[in-house]
Formats: sequence, C-alpha cells, structure tokens
Amino acid sequence: MKKLIVVAFVGLMACSQTKKAEERSMDKITEADVYELIDSWKNAMFDGDREALDQVLDEQWLYAGGSDGTTADKKQALADFGKDDGSTKMLALNISKAVVRTYDDIAIITAVEEFVSVNVKTQDTLKSYLRFTDVYQKKNGKVVALTTHSSPIDKNDPEDKPVADE
Repeated sequence: MKKLIVVAFVGLMACSQTKKAEERSMDKITEADVYELIDSWKNAMFDGDREALDQVLDEQWLYAGGSDGTTADKKQALADFGKDDGSTKMLALNISKAVVRTYDDIAIITAVEEFVSVNVKTQDTLKSYLRFTDVYQKKNGKVVALTTHSSPIDKNDPEDKPVADE
C-alpha cells in the first residue's frame, strides 16, 4: 500500500510539473509572436479598426515620444485613433532594422519605422521616419504591447533610413 501511495504521489507531481511547463511554454514569447503583433498593429492602422487596435494594446499601455515630451495612454490613443480631416491617406508602414530580444514572457523590439502617406489634394507623398522601442508581453497565450517610445529620425541620415529586411 505504501508503494502505491508513493507511485501515485510521484505520478501527480509529474503531471503537475508537466502542466507548469506547458503554462510556461504558452507564455514564452517568441520572435514570431513579436512580428505577428506588429502585423496586427499595422493592419489595424490601415483598416482604421479601433477594436483591433484595442486588442493589440495592453490596458496599461503608454506611449512616449511626442515632440513636446508628452505621453499618451491607451484611452487617449484609442480616442484619437482615426481622427483626421481626410487630407492624408496612409500608403505604407514599413518596419526595418529590427532587433528583437526575448526574455521569457517579455520581448523588446527596437526598429526603424517608415511611414508613407499622400496628401489627397496635392498627391504629394510624405515620408516620415521614427526609431522606436516597444515592449511586448505574452500573457495567457496572448501578446500585447505594454509601452512604446519613438524618436523622429532625420530623413537625410542614410544610416537610419529603412532598408530591405535581410
């Protein structure tokens, strides 16, 4: 009987450890998870989909990088999303020079973003460049953005212009 109890206990412990390993695996963020979130974010931007953007951003998400030093939280970002006068249209949002670092359930990505838009009236194309750093977390199998910081890049600096991804 004592052997049976020991075998049952060892079996339960093994099952418990397997479940814990599966949970850790489910929340271990990968580089593929990072790029999937970036694609979801880009699609939300192109489609003007506020609900999709809401799913990308963590409830505590914070943006820093306004030229005047201000920040914006998720509520502010969602309220401002899609508010434009229709004078410009987004043509492309290109990410390059990405460096992704993963730490269990956290990923940090630093990259260059090229935003291409067109003035609807004049048909002039405008390109703007940002270097950004995002922090993502995978929770219960879902990846969300925790924070974003961006800085404008001088378009005349060839070292920081987006290039074709390797």
